[in-house]
Amino acid sequence: MFALFGNIDNPLPQVGPGYGSVQTGLPALIGNLIGLIITIGGIGLLVNGLLAGLNFITASGDPKKIEQAWSKIYISILGLVIIVAAFLITGIAGRLLFGSYSAFLTPKLFGPGDL
Repeated sequence: MFALFGNIDNPLPQVGPGYGSVQTGLPALIGNLIGLIITIGGIGLLVNGLLAGLNFITASGDPKKIEQAWSKIYISILGLVIIVAAFLITGIAGRLLFGSYSAFLTPKLFGPGDL
């Protein structure tokens, strides 16, 4: 049935196989997901910090609004510290356990042929 449509050749053969094999597929996907989570967290912190600054500017001297704005600023700074600390702790743990700072960020899977 698929012969009706003919052969479809890869238009980009120099790009590579992508997530095709066990050695490159799942570890690369996990590394990309970790990077995506860190990026989303950073963007969220940036947006929260900007909104806190906007709330601070528009508080008009109201102590309650100023306190809420400072609370958001403190939470943004705490979130940034947590993200950076998690990144550093995983790097140090990867270096101590596996000899590479990026061991947790770019994991490697070993199969029966690799032992």
